[in-house]
Amino acid sequence: MAAPYSTLLLDTETWDLTLDAGNNIALAKPPYAVSQDMATQCRQFQGEYIYNQDDGVPMNSILGATPSLALMKADFAAAAGKVPGTSNVRCFIEAVVGRNVKGQVQATVASTPAVIAATVGVPVPTLQLLKFLYNDQGNMILTSDTGE
Repeated sequence: MAAPYSTLLLDTETWDLTLDAGNNIALAKPPYAVSQDMATQCRQFQGEYIYNQDDGVPMNSILGATPSLALMKADFAAAAGKVPGTSNVRCFIEAVVGRNVKGQVQATVASTPAVIAATVGVPVPTLQLLKFLYNDQGNMILTSDTGE
């Protein structure tokens, strides 16, 4: 018996909804659903998902400075471990090129003898045109490269 839930199937290239053969929104079944949900946790920063601000990886430990591999692995594993039914979560970083991180998160899924793997990729390329500035009170402001 696999994990007890399905999720919306996302296109692996665009990370957007996809349709099934009947032109309905496609569903991912376990165990792929668990793998996709782990990848989703690793691809978002905490605070981005309005329904649960604790989902994702912490932004302050990854953006603004070059984090250590151990810190990134711990952050990705902790984020992926929030998916229901996962345990023994481990992260493997394959490459860090510029601002892109590539790797894999593996976890044991409850009621499944197999180890499930998910691709890790931080969504930093979508934030390349943004930078952080601080105002006079020391509060962080998110701005574009033009300072707007």
